[in-house]
Amino acid sequence: MEEQRNAKILEEGKEKSTMKRKSQDKISSLPDSILLHILSLLPIKSAVATSALAKRWKDLSTCNLIHATNLDFGDEVEDNQAPEQFVDFVNRWLNIHVGRKIERFRLCFDPNDRFQSDVVNWIGFATKKNVKELHLDFCHRLDQYDIRGEVSSDEQKPFELPEFLFSNESLTHLDLSHCVLSLPLDFSGFGFLQTLRLRDVHITENTLEFLLSNCPLLDKLILRECSPLQSIKIPESNQQLRTLTLCHCWQVSEIEISAPNIRSFLFWGKLMQSFSIKNNAALEEAVIYTRDRQDARPEDVRMKILSDLSHVKILTICGGALPWKTPKDFRVTFNNLRELQLLADSVCDVYIFFRQSICPCLERFYIRALFHAASWCPRRYVLVGICGNANRRTTTVYVRSSEVDQNGKFQR
Repeated sequence: MEEQRNAKILEEGKEKSTMKRKSQDKISSLPDSILLHILSLLPIKSAVATSALAKRWKDLSTCNLIHATNLDFGDEVEDNQAPEQFVDFVNRWLNIHVGRKIERFRLCFDPNDRFQSDVVNWIGFATKKNVKELHLDFCHRLDQYDIRGEVSSDEQKPFELPEFLFSNESLTHLDLSHCVLSLPLDFSGFGFLQTLRLRDVHITENTLEFLLSNCPLLDKLILRECSPLQSIKIPESNQQLRTLTLCHCWQVSEIEISAPNIRSFLFWGKLMQSFSIKNNAALEEAVIYTRDRQDARPEDVRMKILSDLSHVKILTICGGALPWKTPKDFRVTFNNLRELQLLADSVCDVYIFFRQSICPCLERFYIRALFHAASWCPRRYVLVGICGNANRRTTTVYVRSSEVDQNGKFQR
């Protein structure tokens, strides 16, 4: 009897072990085509790691990489690798790549003087493969770069993009960080470019204006911490531009927007000396956050900001952007405004805004009191049951305090 019970237990154990092995190996039982698709969705480092599972996985991993259309040599690949190891890793995989085209190429690496030729070759590889999405981040090198173009003997000049990059007519997305951008004389434009992001990029006003005027399909433009820009002009030729973000470009003193179809505009920085949105009928959402109210800028600039935003449906604006000393007859009518988020230094900012603004359709009104001593993030304190619009609509909001991110959105 005891022997039969032990035999039964042993048999059940074998069945469970067999079922467990089958369950664990369900992925390996899939066809190669499906496994290759799964591998193509993984970061390169993870895809390479699967080659240690078995010979089949090693073959699949190699096949995936030599035909990969998404090459991501980002932070997760560079982590825990010496620069020499990272360069060898990238060179090894690019040398065996046989695909004719790639959709996306991403690189996060500080080349310094030793590896600049390798990086140039990698960009050349992506360009020859007619890459559509190109993301290049050369780390924090502009911290040591003088915006006048002067580099001391013990400092390294930031990476300057090769001219052949600008001959790629297939680009739809271009994301550049921590580098120098100058256009070749024969630049004919990016005919299919839809998204352009520049962060901590050294670019001049003329270069930026010429670049934008030759990107007819541009839909989204983001400029962050770019120098030595003092003037930003968005030409009328950017008919497709819908989203514009200008953030922390501290030296900018003039902004002129002529693109007629912008729907979303975010500005985060020092109050400029000159501001103009010439075609503002399509503008639906705007965020204006400037530095201190004590900034010595003429009141007409603040008046112009308020007037040029009169078509928006959602407005986030700080007290520093509001004009205090205005003519008695100065009024701005916000016929479309549904939601107002006011970053207020005091209750006076509320009075100032509504003294010079008419908002007949306002539905939601948020007040965020700014406490710079506690944090750089503004916080909101919302009142309940505010009335006073022409249509006698009562604005009801919720009492809460929360942080606001650099896109002017509440962290709910």
